[in-house]
Amino acid sequence: MNSETTLRDNASKLNILNELDKKYGTHLPANYQVQYTYEQPFIKINTEFIRGLIDGDGSFNVAFRTDSRKIGLNFTVVQELSSISVLYELVSFFKCGSVYKLPSEAARYQVQSREELLKNILPVLKDVKLNTRKQNNLDILIQVCDILNTSWYKNEDSLLKIVEIAWDMNTACSATGGTGRKMSKEEYLSKFFGK
Repeated sequence: MNSETTLRDNASKLNILNELDKKYGTHLPANYQVQYTYEQPFIKINTEFIRGLIDGDGSFNVAFRTDSRKIGLNFTVVQELSSISVLYELVSFFKCGSVYKLPSEAARYQVQSREELLKNILPVLKDVKLNTRKQNNLDILIQVCDILNTSWYKNEDSLLKIVEIAWDMNTACSATGGTGRKMSKEEYLSKFFGK
């Protein structure tokens, strides 16, 4: 369905069918049609639900301040206001984050604290394999957290390494090939390193 961003292949499809077979005891043919009903039972949030939510409506970002060497980290999930309860469930599930109503008839679940990302979010997501390119952004966020946690402020090489691995992390999601940053990577590096 999302051929430009998906990481799914025939092997992952067979894996899903095998899991359904284990759970329900029937083999589902490859052309199986899902039967939808209007009365869906409430499903408790679990890592499978979170994987789908992130693949569809989540994002991971590393922000660079243009007036300082501060690095901002961000995990968000956006939903229509009619589904805001899902975002509050994320607050309960992860035991962190905040929900904000947006002017666009949507709401956002957001975690910006490195400590909360390290303690509450990343341990849950470390065993979750996303089905889209967002997995690459999660991997980059994990690398940046590791650098910030171990060597940040010890030397300029740490900032340079973070810039190199994270600057273009969301270019696959951008039609212009950029990430909406206020300056180019070269301008940013020149400002702080004179390069």
